[in-house]
Order: sequence, then C-alpha cells, then structure tokens
Amino acid sequence: MKRAASTPSLRASLLRIGAAAPEVIELFDYLEDLPLWMKDVAGTYQWVSVSFLLNFGLKTREDVIGHSDYDLCGEALANQYRIDDERVLRGERILSRVELVGRFDHTARWCVTSKIPLHDAEGNVVGNAGVTRPLARPGEG
Repeated sequence: MKRAASTPSLRASLLRIGAAAPEVIELFDYLEDLPLWMKDVAGTYQWVSVSFLLNFGLKTREDVIGHSDYDLCGEALANQYRIDDERVLRGERILSRVELVGRFDHTARWCVTSKIPLHDAEGNVVGNAGVTRPLARPGEG
C-alpha cells in the first residue's frame, strides 16, 4: 500500500484530515503543570491554558486576556519576559531557556521555557506562543 506524502507539522496534519485547530488546542488544558500561552505583538495575552491560570491563581481566561506580564508579575520578571518577546517577534525562537517564572503567591520558581513566533497567512509575525515547565529537582523524574 502506497502512503500519501505527508508533512509532519501539526497545522499540515490538521488540514490533511480536515480537523479544526481549536479542537486540538483544547487538549492543552489537560497538560498539568505545563502553562501555555499566546500573546499578540503588543505583549498582551490572547489565550492561556488552564495550567497557566493555576500558576497565577486565576479562575478564568478573562482574568488574563488583554493583560500583559506587567499585570501578572513583578517588574523585573516582566521586563525580562518582554525582552525575550521582542527577540521572538524578530523571528528568533527561544528554546529550553532556564529562567525564573512568577507565581500567584509572588514567588518564582526555576522553569524551562520555550517561545516561538506566530505568523499570519502572509508570513508576518503577529505574536508569540510559549510553554514553560518546572525544572525538575534532584530526585524528581
């Protein structure tokens, strides 16, 4: 049996089977302890996962959408996040960066963060998406 040529990207796979991206994105809410987000070019959140909400002690996405890191974190962390966002908006990917991530109780923990640019149909950068996970402590899997 001959297999059809395929592109391994999520977008191409969804288009190939005729599925809508939002159906797959819903699965991101079931990834515990793995906050995900999407921001526009101004640095305001446009979507966040449930894990992101829990990290900041928030109840609904409406508590985050339209807000920036400056509304959620201390200024020092927000400044660093914005510097990283600017790099990503210029087309750079930040992959597996170890950094401090703010939390709901105004503490921070060491995490591994990745951010990528988001593009429109014409290839213009329209925002960024990111994911972070806690850095495993010695003895943790």
